[in-house]
Amino acid sequence: MTSEFVKNKIEKKSLADKLKPVVYGALGLLVVAAVVIYLVQVNKIAAYGFEIKKMEKEINLVKEENEKLSVKVVELQSMPTVQSKIASLNMVTADQVVYLDAIGQTVARR
Repeated sequence: MTSEFVKNKIEKKSLADKLKPVVYGALGLLVVAAVVIYLVQVNKIAAYGFEIKKMEKEINLVKEENEKLSVKVVELQSMPTVQSKIASLNMVTADQVVYLDAIGQTVARR
């Protein structure tokens, strides 16, 4: 009985010794996979950061252009600009304004 116990214990030890490299290899692969996944995620985050910076620059450019266009609109709607356009188109002021009376209250019918 003792020899059988020792024999089983030796077999178990050798089985454990055989499994150690497999376990260490699996753990090593898990660590490598985790590092690769981490690096991919860090790379994506960095790429998103660059994309955000690029879009912020575009937003600022569009805001500047919008401000310039708003100033241009105000300039074109100013009274001196309108008066110069009137003069260049040979328009004249109306002396007498005649308004037409509407016959009924209906503007359009279906």
